[in-house]
Amino acid sequence: MRKHKWMMVAATTLLATSIPLFLQSDRIAAKETPLIHMEWIANDTLQLEMKLSKADHLTIMKNDEAIATYERDALEQLTVGELFQMKQSAVQLGDVYDIQRVDGEGNVLATMETPLTGSELLEREHAIVVFESETPVVETKGNVSPEVTTSDESNMKQEQVITEIPFETTYTYDDTKEVGFDEVTTKGVKGKKVETFKVYYDEETKEEIDRERIEESTTVIDPVHEVRLIGTKDRTEVEERIIPHPTTPKRQTDDQMYRDETKEIPGEDGYEKTVTVYRWIDGEIKPEVINHVYHQPVAPVIIEGTKRRPATTTTITPTTDQTDQTKKKEQLPQTGEEDYIVFLTLGLIMIGIGTWFIRPRKFQLK
Repeated sequence: MRKHKWMMVAATTLLATSIPLFLQSDRIAAKETPLIHMEWIANDTLQLEMKLSKADHLTIMKNDEAIATYERDALEQLTVGELFQMKQSAVQLGDVYDIQRVDGEGNVLATMETPLTGSELLEREHAIVVFESETPVVETKGNVSPEVTTSDESNMKQEQVITEIPFETTYTYDDTKEVGFDEVTTKGVKGKKVETFKVYYDEETKEEIDRERIEESTTVIDPVHEVRLIGTKDRTEVEERIIPHPTTPKRQTDDQMYRDETKEIPGEDGYEKTVTVYRWIDGEIKPEVINHVYHQPVAPVIIEGTKRRPATTTTITPTTDQTDQTKKKEQLPQTGEEDYIVFLTLGLIMIGIGTWFIRPRKFQLK
């Protein structure tokens, strides 16, 4: 009996010590660090679903190293660049940024669901940061699930209304920059007005019957006005262009040229030059042409003659041998050649007379 009694006592003791350990392990498992949900709204607002108590604060982590700490009151109006200390800490594309919600004792209560990269921050540096305050953070104890209650009244719900506040654009002028220079020195960012209302519904019809604004929950994020730098110095532009000449030639006639003669004159390209000065006058850019040169293109020309060509005459030109013989005859001395011709002529005359006398004798014999 004593042996069984001691066994029962030991079992009871073991059970009594194991139950607290089991409950403690359950609590430890339930106390895993919750996540801070992040959402980009229209690329110009970063909404973080979290709510800080008075003792909590935010720690900004860059590559697992703390670079900034914020109390709750310092988070009213911040841009992404200001929240992540982009002006004080150089940003690289591969950097990883995280937000930790830390209590007064330094315990990490929540971290971001999706850490931000350096490239995301550089693209959205001017986005406004809005902290979602409608859903309070409820810590989990043991295996009890957290419950969120918006109101003690079953017919009332809270509704958040976000109104955009447009930014204004202002201009600064620089007479060392030429007209047409336009640079954004400060990028404009829209502001936001976040209001929370208590909306009452009819329990039966579920229709809205009244709404009441919660004054202390209204948050106004002022817009960042855009600033543009405008150049006012005169700017001169020179525009030049070549005007191609026509390819089809023009035909002309010339009465001083023979019909079988033609003359071609090549075409010439045209040319235009315009000098314009742009001036800033009464808030507007006004152009003024101060010089204009224009040369008309010239088409190619073909000139054809219309004059008749005169009839051609044949001129016989003595050959070289004939010319030499004539010269030789002129150079020979007088050797009686003229007397020979006279005697030859007389001989011929005598032969003719003799023939004359012989002919009548032939008629007499008949």
